[in-house]
Amino acid sequence: MEPPPGLQFAFADAGADPGFVRAHLDAPPGEETVYTRAAGERIASFCFHPGAPKLYFVSGNDNTLWRVDYINGTWYEEFPVYQHQTYVRCVRFVHDEPGQHPEDPTEEWHLFFSEASGAGGDGVIYRIVGRSVETYYTVDLDDVGGFWQGWFGFSPDGTLYLSSGNTTAAKLYRVDEGTVEEVFDPGGAMAGFVFLSDTTLLYTDWGTRIFFLDLEAGEAALVYEDPDLKWISDVDLLPTWWLGG
Repeated sequence: MEPPPGLQFAFADAGADPGFVRAHLDAPPGEETVYTRAAGERIASFCFHPGAPKLYFVSGNDNTLWRVDYINGTWYEEFPVYQHQTYVRCVRFVHDEPGQHPEDPTEEWHLFFSEASGAGGDGVIYRIVGRSVETYYTVDLDDVGGFWQGWFGFSPDGTLYLSSGNTTAAKLYRVDEGTVEEVFDPGGAMAGFVFLSDTTLLYTDWGTRIFFLDLEAGEAALVYEDPDLKWISDVDLLPTWWLGG
């Protein structure tokens, strides 16, 4: 299977110090650094705000969810958005209130994050509401093969998906009305992912590669590889505000 042409995306390497978000571009072809943290600070999971020039990220091994704003071509100082009681593993924006805020469409998007301990206990996905959080979904380890590293995402139709993370027995699961169904076996690790359509997505292998996956065909194709990287952990689509749209 051939991946679609012209794929553009951003990715992070959880093993990189300093942490970075890097863009893989089709036009002009090549790579471009989007953001780099200070030395000693890592990025494991990240997401762009689709409607505003903001980048959110977590290191994967601390309790803080961070944000940095991009204004007039300059990244401003990063600052903590939320301090959790345990490690924050994955962060995602979700368009879960379309049309409900005509005065400010950016308010239609909400930030979600996860906590997880691998095989140590059930995980939780939270939704940030104002200055507090509410539990969105509890991941029962019995439903996901006994291991979940916190990786999650939503298809454009709002369906929740879970990926196992850094384990050779990783799977991709779909959560449909509370029922958890295995939908893909990558044959290795599967960490961060982002949907391109309701049935196609990009995912990272917690190594040196990013894949395109067609769920209907049940097939994956390599779209990116860099042997100089350590743990490609997350991927997101490049927002129009970064691409100049």
